[in-house]
Amino acid sequence: MPKKSRPFTTPRALSAAIDAYFDSRTPSDRPTVTGLAMALGLNRRQLIGYGDDDDYADIVAMARARVEAFNENRLYDGNVTGTIFNLRNNFGWEDKRPAEAPNGAVTVVTGVPAADGEGSE
Repeated sequence: MPKKSRPFTTPRALSAAIDAYFDSRTPSDRPTVTGLAMALGLNRRQLIGYGDDDDYADIVAMARARVEAFNENRLYDGNVTGTIFNLRNNFGWEDKRPAEAPNGAVTVVTGVPAADGEGSE
């Protein structure tokens, strides 16, 4: 099967179409990567594919950052479960975990004075 040609043949054309998507949104119309792709006449994978091309990578990265910023702002709303899921799975966010000592080493502190009344007879 022959490879389908790309609808956006210049970075400028893609950038203009992306700007039109964000400019046309209403306050209740939440931006998504898939919604952006559909507005561009692409599917999500095709849009991400443009991001793999050096000529388009910065444009796609900025568009994704705009969607990510919207989601980040939603963290201040009441019900954020879906937003957290989206940020983790589509934008690489992760919860911070406690730092572990290198090689599992444990530091033992000795000579700590006992609290008043403890350990003295």
